[in-house]
Amino acid sequence: YNGHQLFYQSTLYGRHFASDQITYEQVYNLLKQIANYLNKGFSYSEPILDMSVGAYRIHAVGPLITRKNYHPSLSFSLRIHRYHDGQTSLFLPIGSMYRSLLLWLLKRKISIVISGVTGVGKTQLQKELIYLMESSTRVIIIDNILELDGLMADHLDMTIWQVSNQQNFLTLIVAALRSHPDWLLIAESRGEEFTNVYTSVLTGHPLITTIHSGEISQVYIRMKSMLIKDQPNSYDEHILDSLKFHFPVIIHLNKEIIDGKINRFIEHISCFIEDKMYFITDDNIASILEDVFHD
Repeated sequence: YNGHQLFYQSTLYGRHFASDQITYEQVYNLLKQIANYLNKGFSYSEPILDMSVGAYRIHAVGPLITRKNYHPSLSFSLRIHRYHDGQTSLFLPIGSMYRSLLLWLLKRKISIVISGVTGVGKTQLQKELIYLMESSTRVIIIDNILELDGLMADHLDMTIWQVSNQQNFLTLIVAALRSHPDWLLIAESRGEEFTNVYTSVLTGHPLITTIHSGEISQVYIRMKSMLIKDQPNSYDEHILDSLKFHFPVIIHLNKEIIDGKINRFIEHISCFIEDKMYFITDDNIASILEDVFHD
């Protein structure tokens, strides 16, 4: 809802105008009821509402910030996260060479970063990687909006912790490392929490996280900028080398529209293995699997 009109967005068909509309007053009352139900503030002094309710994620911005036709307004989005049973694989179907490569990396507990713009399927790929993990693997997921909840992965010893105002990323990461996980998953690294993510991976625990980036070549630079906030454009070869060593695998996702449908796919994978960088695409993955990852 953009302050005047309601749109819906399909995973397959993209965004479209909704035939059934909603009034401003209905939107306002709905958001106030949701906020009150979960004891959250949503007012002029607290104009942003970001929360999860079961399988729903709600993000709303109030009149202090939103404008429509020169007047204060409201805007919100409501996302539905469906239960995932691991049977349907968008990126790693059985027989896929990418599946073989990522099974090799998971078995060796090599940390993975998934990159791409909004809506390319970063969370979906995280879910698919979780289902590929060996039976009884201990996985701790740290998320602030519970996008990785609803997984039917009973073969794993898996726990999901939600970040809150009282328990931030640092607190939960420290607690997770004391809980002896085989894998630590941070749903998304967006800013300050990346320092904590970086610190945790220095301890030797393998980690999977996602980062917003339009190009795979910019991922390590974006990581560095989140670590060095006061000098984001500085070049520090030591930090870049450390990032490549501790986050040696980047999977970059992209999407395109084919016959009116959105097609999401793995565009590139970069692997920094044994001091050598491999840049993997559809064109060369077969030969790289045979020459490098054959065992």
